[in-house]
Amino acid sequence: MSMLKMFHDGKTLWEVLAAVRSTPVSDQLPSPSVLLQGRHLRGSLPFLPSALTPRLIPSSFVQRQLRRRQGEAHFQNVRRTDARSSALVVGQRVRARVNSRWQKGAVEKFSNLPGHLIQNIMKFQSLNTLVLLLSAIVVENCMAAKIVVLYPVGSKSHFYAVMPVIEELGERGHNVTVFSPFKGITKNATNVHEIIMTSVAKELDTMEIDWFAMQKEGATQILTMMQTMIALSTLGCEDLLSNTEFRRIVEKRDVDLFIVDAFGNEFTYPIIDKLAVPFVIHGSSSAFPSTLNAMGAPADYASVPLMLAEYDEQMTFTQRLINTFSGEFMKYFRHFYIFTKLDAIVQREFPGVKSIVELEGDASLYITNTHPVTNWPRSLPPTILSIGALHARPAKQLPPALKTFADEAKDGFIVFTLGSFVSVSTMPKETVDTFIRVFSKLPQRVVWKWEADIPQGVPSNIMMVDWLPQQDLLGHPNARLFITHGGMLGTQETIYHGVPLLGLPFGNDQRANVAKAVKGGWGLKLDWDKIDDNNLYEALTYLINDPSVRKSAKKLSQLMQEEIMPGKDVAAYWIEYVIRHGGTKHLQLASKGMPFCQRHLLDVALLSFVIAIVFLSVSYKLTCALCRCCFKAKSDKIKTN
Repeated sequence: MSMLKMFHDGKTLWEVLAAVRSTPVSDQLPSPSVLLQGRHLRGSLPFLPSALTPRLIPSSFVQRQLRRRQGEAHFQNVRRTDARSSALVVGQRVRARVNSRWQKGAVEKFSNLPGHLIQNIMKFQSLNTLVLLLSAIVVENCMAAKIVVLYPVGSKSHFYAVMPVIEELGERGHNVTVFSPFKGITKNATNVHEIIMTSVAKELDTMEIDWFAMQKEGATQILTMMQTMIALSTLGCEDLLSNTEFRRIVEKRDVDLFIVDAFGNEFTYPIIDKLAVPFVIHGSSSAFPSTLNAMGAPADYASVPLMLAEYDEQMTFTQRLINTFSGEFMKYFRHFYIFTKLDAIVQREFPGVKSIVELEGDASLYITNTHPVTNWPRSLPPTILSIGALHARPAKQLPPALKTFADEAKDGFIVFTLGSFVSVSTMPKETVDTFIRVFSKLPQRVVWKWEADIPQGVPSNIMMVDWLPQQDLLGHPNARLFITHGGMLGTQETIYHGVPLLGLPFGNDQRANVAKAVKGGWGLKLDWDKIDDNNLYEALTYLINDPSVRKSAKKLSQLMQEEIMPGKDVAAYWIEYVIRHGGTKHLQLASKGMPFCQRHLLDVALLSFVIAIVFLSVSYKLTCALCRCCFKAKSDKIKTN
């Protein structure tokens, strides 16, 4: 029945719209204010379409609730109808703008229509209540998922890398539960519930790693770091499995999606698989070779150095050889040493679950905190997204003391910090003295993150603070240089703000990050055991005074800030994509399950080689036979003559 015929039959506007919205195709129909904007329909309506212009402006409470529950019906309507919820409740006091005047009212009752939830606002002292009902209070096409973020093991920098995505998901109305050892790290996030991993938190509080002493270990420091990570992963696994809230989520399957940190938290994969829930991996740096292999991505050993390497993409034969064998060693070390220990703990609690190796490639997405400016470009499948520098942002106002110190630095200032995981109290005294002597010779001021007791006789151009707002300092117009260990987040921040870098790497991915800065012409590297007054002073003056260095840094800053849409929005979109479609099987490469020889076409190459050998052998024999025939014929002719 057409709308006009219903009007002619004496139906009211409400009855007409309610009938249309109750049709089987109502899910594809727009809201009433849009539904009645058709050019041919407008002229025949027994009322003015302008009367349907939205006039209800919810209170601040209603606005917050609308964001928190944004779109729940669309996601959960298929599974349970009672999941559709309203941003308003019966009795909720609201205000509406009617005829250019604000009037108070309250929610009296609700009216459920198929696919939509229409809230009936009544008790307004106005005849326009019907217009308000039809034009402004239709909540449709919403989605609010229950997301669990698993970061039971790792450093704060890992969590800071994913924090913008968590905040964005909360702002979009999703219910986010975070398991991490860092209390209060999500206190400013909307709609995010925090659960502390107490055992890991205590271990991290008491753990002291002497990174300066580890520099003397050489290549064996990698094994030391691995042993530390295994111990933390084991503790984190036991801590998570004994957590009451996590066990409740597992038992009730009260989750729609997991987000897991890539480094040290792989023990969660079998548990997630048991729940048959999609999961997304987030890596604070580039992915491990084993993870790339599991998800169908090529290792690219010929053109992409490992995260632990300190050479660039133009590798020599020796470097390619080391790169290949190191990558394969790392892969099998994780599979047969680290994962075996973690599998045993998980099997104890959940017998019969699959192994970590079997499930490593089953992630719906792998979001890496990488960017072409800070990382070497590589081949990636559709399920691996390179979305880096999510945490980078414009500078904010500095605290008064730091602001005065920075503003009055006529020759600029240097920011010196070694991140949250390296304690300056373990820095050798002779190294500290070297930095102080060299800094005292510079016209620039220095803001130095120093958590220990301040030494005697520190020059006036050095400010030592136990905490500093890193991005706000780097974004200050007087910032001239960033001295850092070369962590991924700090490297991305200094590029974002266009400040040159002096890298003093310890390990992990820091050497690769600094190597990229050196290759790009906006940074230099110094080894801790080779720092002295001369090379430190030369490095500082070159990076501060050479215009080409700052020009390169500013150019890369422009490249990093050149984006179609913010990275956190891209990440949130793809996470919601996984939730809507229950995974990304249609995006996964068939190559991820192939044997090594098949994926790299070694069987085809072998067959081609065999065919070539057979062809050459046959050709050789035929040629020899023809030559013998020709020679014999010629000999017979000579004998006859």
